Amino acid sequence: MSLLREIQQAATDPEFDLPSLLRKCMILANKLGNPEFKQWLSFELNGYPDRSTLPEYRVFAVRICGEFSGYPGRRIPECEIHEGCVPEQHRKSLFTCNMQLSVASINSLIADSPYAVHLPLDLRLAASFNNKIYVGMSCLRAWKDIPINQLIGIIDIIRTKILDFSLKIEAENPKAGEASVNTLPIPQEKVQQVFNTYITGNGNNIATASHHVSQETNNTDTHAEVFSQLQDALRSIGDESVTETITATVEEMRTAKDKPSFLSHYTQFTSLLADHVQILGPVVTPFLPILTKMLS
Repeated sequence: MSLLREIQQAATDPEFDLPSLLRKCMILANKLGNPEFKQWLSFELNGYPDRSTLPEYRVFAVRICGEFSGYPGRRIPECEIHEGCVPEQHRKSLFTCNMQLSVASINSLIADSPYAVHLPLDLRLAASFNNKIYVGMSCLRAWKDIPINQLIGIIDIIRTKILDFSLKIEAENPKAGEASVNTLPIPQEKVQQVFNTYITGNGNNIATASHHVSQETNNTDTHAEVFSQLQDALRSIGDESVTETITATVEEMRTAKDKPSFLSHYTQFTSLLADHVQILGPVVTPFLPILTKMLS
């Protein structure tokens, strides 16, 4: 069985542990030579180093609960603390979970906690709730309450991303998993497009791994670079009967950027995309978020 088929089989088998699946993907990433894919796999296996590196599916809203005690002998073992009781400057950080743990650690939490995981808050922060939730009662401890279903959802999202990625890579080259190291069985630009589409789900980082383009922070330069990359991506399809008209429309969008006529050219572009979505979709989709932002 090929490496890609092994990955697909493991991704669809809930009994196959995710860390082992990610390690299989590390072998594939090494053959594809894509640094972003390698880094994503490393973060999922070892944990994310800081909040800024977290993907969206690892950031979610949670509720805060606490244990309260008062005189004489009054005790409330678990009570939800509502946002209105928390200073506004602390609400976002308190009622948001940034899940930086490795997938192995997440699996461990799922196995050990049948309903929810409690992530303790700093005791000094818990003390700030004294007399604010219940008059005359102190907060002994407080925690973020994370439903197990939320963690199971993260694991499922990762499996689905791997499955989608491997299927698309197989469509590009069924023997990519058996390629010799450093032979690059698929062009890096294509691998990066697949990564941005199926792993990050974000078209804003289109040229990260390209050896031929450099991205600038200046918006005008960035937009010009995006149009150039989109043109190159369309030419890579090789079917002029499909790409000739839409390539011309992309050039018209480039010329009309920041002008009222941009909207009409963009509308024509999306119409052409809809007519040939099976051919153009995989190539154009990573660029759509950026093009949509240009409308504002």
